[in-house]
Amino acid sequence: MSQSLKAIYLFFSLTICSLLNAQIVVEGKVIDSHDEKALPFANVILIGKNQGTISDLEGRFSLQVNALPATIKVSYIGYITREIVINKQGEKAMVALEMSASSLSDVTIFAGENPALRLIRGVMDNRAKNDHENLASYTCRSYNRMRIGPVFTFSDSVLPPQEVWTNEFKQLKTNDFFLSESVGTRTYRRPGKAIEDIEATRTSGLKQPLFAIFATQLQSFTFYEPSFTLLDLEYLSPFNKHLERYYKYRITDTMVVDNGRDTIYTVQFEPQPDRKFQSMYGRIQIQAPDMAIRSVFAQPTSIPGQNFEVEIRQLYEKTSVWFPTQLHADIRFNQNEIAKGKVDTAGTVKFTAHLNGEIRSHFSDLQVQEEKRFKVPTGIAARIQSDAADKDEQFWLSQRAIELSERDLATYKLIDSLGEKYNFDRMINIVQTISDAYVRLGKFDLDLNKLMRFNRHENIYLGVGGITNDLFSKRIQLNGFGGYGFGDNRWKYGYGSQIKITNSLWVSGGYFFDLQESGGNNFGIRSRGTLLENTRNLRRFNISVYDELSAAFFQVEWHPIATWQNKLRIQRENRFIVGSEYGFYHPDITGNQWQNGFTYTMIQYEGRWAPNEQFIENRGRRQLVEPAYPIFRYSIEKNIPSLSVDEGDFWRAESQLDFSWNNPYRGVLHVRLQGGHTQGISAYSYLYSPLSNLHVNQNAWIKQSTLGDAMAFETVGFNELLYQSYAATIAHWNIRQLLFKRNNKFPELAFSAKFMYGEAPATGEHLGLTFHSGAVSEFGVEFLKLFGGIGLGIYHRPDDRAIFPWVFKLRI
Repeated sequence: MSQSLKAIYLFFSLTICSLLNAQIVVEGKVIDSHDEKALPFANVILIGKNQGTISDLEGRFSLQVNALPATIKVSYIGYITREIVINKQGEKAMVALEMSASSLSDVTIFAGENPALRLIRGVMDNRAKNDHENLASYTCRSYNRMRIGPVFTFSDSVLPPQEVWTNEFKQLKTNDFFLSESVGTRTYRRPGKAIEDIEATRTSGLKQPLFAIFATQLQSFTFYEPSFTLLDLEYLSPFNKHLERYYKYRITDTMVVDNGRDTIYTVQFEPQPDRKFQSMYGRIQIQAPDMAIRSVFAQPTSIPGQNFEVEIRQLYEKTSVWFPTQLHADIRFNQNEIAKGKVDTAGTVKFTAHLNGEIRSHFSDLQVQEEKRFKVPTGIAARIQSDAADKDEQFWLSQRAIELSERDLATYKLIDSLGEKYNFDRMINIVQTISDAYVRLGKFDLDLNKLMRFNRHENIYLGVGGITNDLFSKRIQLNGFGGYGFGDNRWKYGYGSQIKITNSLWVSGGYFFDLQESGGNNFGIRSRGTLLENTRNLRRFNISVYDELSAAFFQVEWHPIATWQNKLRIQRENRFIVGSEYGFYHPDITGNQWQNGFTYTMIQYEGRWAPNEQFIENRGRRQLVEPAYPIFRYSIEKNIPSLSVDEGDFWRAESQLDFSWNNPYRGVLHVRLQGGHTQGISAYSYLYSPLSNLHVNQNAWIKQSTLGDAMAFETVGFNELLYQSYAATIAHWNIRQLLFKRNNKFPELAFSAKFMYGEAPATGEHLGLTFHSGAVSEFGVEFLKLFGGIGLGIYHRPDDRAIFPWVFKLRI
């Protein structure tokens, strides 16, 4: 026999032998027998063997057996254990478990150290090895789905047949209100930089890719850290350094897997009853000997007055490294009924429906690179491809990690038809522009911030303004505004244009005549707020001394990275102080007369850096996902004497740094550091009268200044201080309800401490505005949310110059 024939014979012999001895894969799904919902992390054990597995977040499992029939035992905490016999290969077992009437016993008190603590410490000791956030870089495929629809409570556990269902219940039962999917690639680079490149997105009722669902929107991408973020709130993780000080732990189950090589321990955790902090409860499966997280099931501890419940589930699997392959989250709004009525026409069973949201994220095809790291742009959380909404069904069939159910298909069909009929895309555009304080009117966006304002100088200002949008041009924008102040009887107006050179470079120019706070800061980058953000700057209502500013300008704005914005501006301006009979005198500037009104040509550079902010790139635009701290603002400006009308040579620099810490057991601390310096001789407009929020009128402050502002001095009168150089620190600590029994109906308690020191102008005289300089301090206690969103603040200024040492204000 030739060598080639021997090789062929040997190949076929080995192949047939391996096929004859191949193990059989048993597959199935574990569900609740009542509502048929999937049961994740159920223990599935092969009877008679040291072999088992757990179900994934969809309740699915697969297990290798040597021969059929095979008996498997399925157990789940709070349910009756079942044994199932599998007889046929390819048969998918549907294992329905019934809830157990008995509850878990109380925590066992151990004579020595609680063994559950050894497991928790083992996970913490091996965090550097097992936490995927410690990998140098990786990339993986991602599939994300969001569903919003009704969840039901029934008067009877047994529902009547569908033939007798009412039309109202049938419609609610067979459709959701919203369904969205996205497919893409997640890329990570240590430390903490990640981006999702969205290749495809589909949203019920919409044709444009406005929604990009990605995993970290709702929950942290890892459970190993000492704190866990959920719905923008920080919760203390069970893997914190204090362990038993805040949580109780116990082992509730043990299972041997991988032919006896590994063991999975189920550890239940819950907050200590005498501790007040933002806590969670649930269970964690830990796989030994790696001491790695296998799965997580957790919920925030509910508190009275909270109108929603959140549940998160995470599944980790090991290929070359441990990695989360599935992240699920459910949000249920319990206190707001969306419907109630009869299930059947006879009314034998009644239902109540609440709103429920689901997010499902699945990850696969992990690639790890330790040496040559993947590139991740700074500050970009997601990039949506321009054709993301145009992918056909064949693409989706090949990319979906979870098949669409009949309910999903019905939702797409119904909501898509409604979206086409009522033009949901147009409605979404309107909502989006309104949230940004704009209303879209064809090719023009009406600026809601230009319609109306209130202050003590103008009383009421009414106007109109806006800017052209991308329907007019994708590169050129024209803008303008005009309005009238009924208190000062003056028109204000302006116009300009902006040209987009690249997605991160713009040039603009224009002219305006408007008001600007005299002695205030000049931070302009991202100073325009949304409608919600504009309600937070309350001190602006009390300002009475302004510069009437007439200016022509040209500026260049560029963003080298998403989190760092820069602006260079040259401006010819005239500033005239109104609201006071002001005059400035210095022989080198004004000669032998008092002067109000100065014309200078100014050049200004301004920057804003927020390293933790995240943006979404969509169709050439960057949209801020949410502000994040720290935020650093800085500005420097100088007059150009050779191009100015009035005398003088000065420059002005100012900076502001904001920090915020959200601690699960200490509340939220916000700190602002701010300061400025003017070098040279200048009028009031280019000096500093900062951070005041007390308007004094005939010693009746309570009639004139009753709204507090967390980032201002409530006991310092407007224009009471004037500095050439100053530095200020503001600390605001909201401990929420952590000193009391946690209840959302209770008010929140906050403390504030504010300090400022400044030096008066060395030269020059200022007529019409009496002021002093030096140090000022203020301390406050606030009771927030006493009546809805309204609270009360009490503030004290312990110095002899205080007009009112004690001040009481409303806090919104």
